Amino acid sequence: MKQFMICAVSVAGLLIAFSLSGQEKPEADSEGVTPTYNEGVLPLLRKYCVACHNPDDQEGGLDLSTFSSLMRGGTKGAVVTAGHAGLSRLVRVLDGRSRPSMPPEENEAPSTEEIGVIQKWIDGGARAPDGTAPAVRLVTPSIQPSGKVRQPVSSMAILSRDKGRSLVAVARSQGVTLKSLDGRKKARQFQPDEGVINSVCFSSDGRLLVTGGGETGLFGEAIVWDPQSGRKKATLRGHRDSLFGVAVDPSGKLLATAGYDRMLVIWDLEKGEPIHQIKGHNGSIHDLAFHPGGKMVATVSDDRTVKLWDVASGERLDTLNQSLKELYCLAISPDGKMLAAGGVDHRIRVWRLSEDGKGTTHPLVYSVFAHRAAILKLAYSLDGTVLVSSGEDSQVKTWNAGTMTLRRTLPRQSDWVTAIATGADGQLLLGQLDGAIVTANTMGAASGVKDRQSFSEPLGLVSYGQQPAMDAIEKTDEQEPNDDPARATRLELPAVARGKVFTEGKQATDVDLYRFSASKGDQWVIETRAARDKSELDSKLEILFADGRPVPRLLLRAVRDSEVEFRPISSDQRGARLKNYEEMLLNEYVFINGEVIKHFRQRRGPDSESLFYPEDGNRHTFFDTTARSHPLGQLCYVVTPFPLGTILPDNGLPVFTVNYENDDDGQRTLGRDSRITFIAPADGDYLVRVKDVRGFDGEKFDYQLVVRRPNPDFSISVQGMNPEVNAGNGKSFSVKAVRSDGFSGPIQVDIESLPPGFRVTTPLVIQAGHHIARGVIHAPPGTPEPDASNWGTSKLTATAMVAGTEVVKPAGTLGTIKLAARAKLIVHMTPDDDSPLPVAAFPQVVSRGWTVLAPQAATTSHEDASLVALPDQSLLAGGVNHETETYVVTTRTATRGIRSLRLEALGDASLPNGAPGRFPDNGNFVISEISVTAAPRDGTAEAIAVAISRVRADYSQDGWNVTGIIDDDEKTGWAVARKGEGEKYSVVKNGDDPSHWVELDFTEPVELAGGVELTVTIKCTSDVKHHNLGHFRLAYTTDAVMTPKREVIEPLEVTIVAGKMVECRLSVERLGFVDRISFEVENLPHGVIVNDIGLSGVLIPENQKQRTIFLAAEPWVPATRRLFHAVAKVEGNQVSLPMILNVVRPKQDK
Repeated sequence: MKQFMICAVSVAGLLIAFSLSGQEKPEADSEGVTPTYNEGVLPLLRKYCVACHNPDDQEGGLDLSTFSSLMRGGTKGAVVTAGHAGLSRLVRVLDGRSRPSMPPEENEAPSTEEIGVIQKWIDGGARAPDGTAPAVRLVTPSIQPSGKVRQPVSSMAILSRDKGRSLVAVARSQGVTLKSLDGRKKARQFQPDEGVINSVCFSSDGRLLVTGGGETGLFGEAIVWDPQSGRKKATLRGHRDSLFGVAVDPSGKLLATAGYDRMLVIWDLEKGEPIHQIKGHNGSIHDLAFHPGGKMVATVSDDRTVKLWDVASGERLDTLNQSLKELYCLAISPDGKMLAAGGVDHRIRVWRLSEDGKGTTHPLVYSVFAHRAAILKLAYSLDGTVLVSSGEDSQVKTWNAGTMTLRRTLPRQSDWVTAIATGADGQLLLGQLDGAIVTANTMGAASGVKDRQSFSEPLGLVSYGQQPAMDAIEKTDEQEPNDDPARATRLELPAVARGKVFTEGKQATDVDLYRFSASKGDQWVIETRAARDKSELDSKLEILFADGRPVPRLLLRAVRDSEVEFRPISSDQRGARLKNYEEMLLNEYVFINGEVIKHFRQRRGPDSESLFYPEDGNRHTFFDTTARSHPLGQLCYVVTPFPLGTILPDNGLPVFTVNYENDDDGQRTLGRDSRITFIAPADGDYLVRVKDVRGFDGEKFDYQLVVRRPNPDFSISVQGMNPEVNAGNGKSFSVKAVRSDGFSGPIQVDIESLPPGFRVTTPLVIQAGHHIARGVIHAPPGTPEPDASNWGTSKLTATAMVAGTEVVKPAGTLGTIKLAARAKLIVHMTPDDDSPLPVAAFPQVVSRGWTVLAPQAATTSHEDASLVALPDQSLLAGGVNHETETYVVTTRTATRGIRSLRLEALGDASLPNGAPGRFPDNGNFVISEISVTAAPRDGTAEAIAVAISRVRADYSQDGWNVTGIIDDDEKTGWAVARKGEGEKYSVVKNGDDPSHWVELDFTEPVELAGGVELTVTIKCTSDVKHHNLGHFRLAYTTDAVMTPKREVIEPLEVTIVAGKMVECRLSVERLGFVDRISFEVENLPHGVIVNDIGLSGVLIPENQKQRTIFLAAEPWVPATRRLFHAVAKVEGNQVSLPMILNVVRPKQDK
């Protein structure tokens, strides 16, 4: 292998040069002869140089009398750089290019030809007298220390054994010391022949000790030692630069090495040969570790990434790229489930690992600001419960590994801790840059914060029973002056006070103070009513102790820093772009310039925004903080709430105290008015201060101050009522909760009494802290058309536990549910397995025999319009096409037992576009009502109305369902067009035929002896003008409606483990729709998302029918069962039949 020259550099006047050579044959000179040392070079050195540079007189520390001393160099470094005469100091001082030139001016100097001989010998490889190449070495100036030197500790490893026989290996640059931890076993030294040592490790069985290091810029080597005998077993060289990390796999058969040359090498220890030489990093590799399962090795690098590699194949399994700056260290937990890494950006990041890294992602679980400077080393305790970190801030910290909360900070060290080793029973050794070794214990006393705490307010809802209405409470007027604690207006609670932020003749801006008494734990809601009554006051409320000091509410401990990026944030917007968004977890609180918000949805890429609670609308704030606008670059922090008095060890980031104060209601229900939920910390008197947040006052700054007991409650509304559901598909709807006074628990909404055949998502659960749940009404193939007796019978009931009491209340209806014709696509969602794509199985409709009715009379509501009977017994409209029209058709038949009437809307060449209607643009029509009366054909009795039980049509336009013709509402009706490109509608055709039909089923058969006279009234009187029917025909049948048998399809189920992913399949039946289809997947549990969808979302491209989607669950998602569905955002927003998502906890949780 050819080795390359690294240029000599001058540092502080000293020349540091690398003496390099290749293993190739020396190059000949122009005459084909390369000078040798003995015959060509040594005579010249003796003639001109050895007099001053010999063993007895080493001027400049340089001896040129022998080959070995020549190659060793002098105090200024190497004088020969093999293969590169132009860089060799020996040649440069001889030809005058370097100072001082040699020999001195008074001495005889070599000729140009003689210098050329030395140059040719060096360019030919500077070979030794025996013809071999010189050894690769780094020659550095010799600097004598002024005092005692203790070499820095570069690495340590503990081999834990029973009965106190544990060993520790301490690596320093010049060698490794192996000794027993108890000090009873004599130390043994391990020293390389050349180079330095940067890393040390044991094999798991203790039979091998491996050191890693080398010579910077020249080579990297791993040396395998027998720790018992001290014998060197193997030297492994395969790197171009020094090694920073070595690790032996659990089997003891493989070794992984990595370092400055960016390469990972996996070695066969038995053969001493490399198995894989892996180039995948774009920077130096600083640390590595084998997974305990032995199938995977992890590396960290200057390129800011952690990479996982397959040991068997050498292929990259995953890249973990959330780090912002260079990474220096990593550690894998003893159970192999977690990987921690740290480096220059001060954070410890922890990822969840799989056993072998294949076929899965590795989610970031924690990102913790850990040190004020770069993190140097990480190590897990042997039981995996504690993670130890050290940093360039000279601090060492221990962390609860399961939650990444700080256990304790050890006393500040005398220098950087560059090596950490953990042993049995919590043994902890810290090796420092100044050479010191400190003994500690990972199991030492923890801080007051043991685990990541779940803290919310209020601390338990309290039911105070029935409270007096506000208008029944006697009003208290403020008593001026009341702007200092001694003069505060007294309130007896509950209370309503009337005041004005203004005092006549007062120069200072007015504030008002009110005094009230409370017992410890008492809860009161304190709010203003000003802006809602058109007052000019922009109120701010503050709760104070009796002496005027603010009452603190809680502590917010910052755990990660961030800042606003890309653009400022207004006080209303729900989304924002924050730096380090990849490591912001759902449900985490963010403190941003006094405002506390809560993370609802992760950014879906660098060009999208993180969303904050609630699910829609303006963002809410928490702990009664106030929404504000924030500039670009505004610092913010991910924070964890803690109760007052919690001891919070310093983690290098701020701790914020939140007081009881509010400007604008954080839940956005009071507008610019203020609200605080106050929990008295002790018995005593408190003050409420009312002021204008802008510092204004005036005559029009009136307000009411309300102090009342909390009344936790909720109400439910339905969005998406009155759906028209296309056969074979579904339509989505949502239920929305308005919560009050701190109630944040789950709400279950049960739905019942739908029309026959329809399916609905029930129960729907609005999750704790959420406001919306989404469901679907589905019409499986064969669902019968609802009629007036059942299309509005649905009922919703909401149930929740509020302050320990079950609350059940009606929650409205879904309105009128109607069935529409099949859309141009049908949506399915199924588990992603090998089963065939689903197909909606529509039952065959049993045809009935229809007899055409001959019209006896036909009239219109306008004299200048007409209906003309044609030979096929149809009627064609003519004359003026008025804004509205009513047709009355009389017909007779001797038939008894008529069960249904059929109206056929027929196309005609005389009508617009040859369609059945008279609307000039497209030939559409709108029939708003059809009614039928029956009378004896002989006229012996008055006509009576025929009750119609249900209607059906071959097609209904979106928004104009056929059921509208019998609902007694002239604003609804039946139409048959479809919207195309550019909002243009056209009548739907079956091939080239624009005809359509509607059938009206009678509640009871028409049974009149002697025959019947039917009068059919057809109204085209909706608000849509000039949409009159143009050509139609009537027919009847005595056949009963044959209801086909319907197959009941139960929802399919898919199971996902929290922290994992599962695949589902979206598919569509294209019934004439060819464009691409965009989807939304709705009603997933919070913390479960559709992963890897990109900025375009979930798409099925043009003419394709299916795609796979990946559902990913955050590790914290609780066990739950929930119905979810997919919405195609085309063709009327068609929805799939819901699926059941079954979330289960990992096995270790059970």
